[in-house]
Amino acid sequence: MKVVCVCAFGLGSSLILRMNVEEVLKKLGVKNVNVEVVDIGQARGTRPDLIVSSHSFCEKLADMGVPMIEVINYVDKNFLEEEIKQILKLQ
Repeated sequence: MKVVCVCAFGLGSSLILRMNVEEVLKKLGVKNVNVEVVDIGQARGTRPDLIVSSHSFCEKLADMGVPMIEVINYVDKNFLEEEIKQILKLQ
């Protein structure tokens, strides 16, 4: 499974998201997941299974037909955990 964390330049907020997504996946015992950081331009070429980003970037990538987690608070791991559980049907 490939998860991409998207921000404007693939350097700032996407790194925070990646660290938090990896932590949540580890906590949930999910293995064989590659979490990458990309900028908005690279996102389409990565062929992800899941996109994690802000509303504005998710909106721009909505036509990809990929599940997305729209993040408001980049450090809210509880929100990420609940969203990941739903998407991966872990509940």
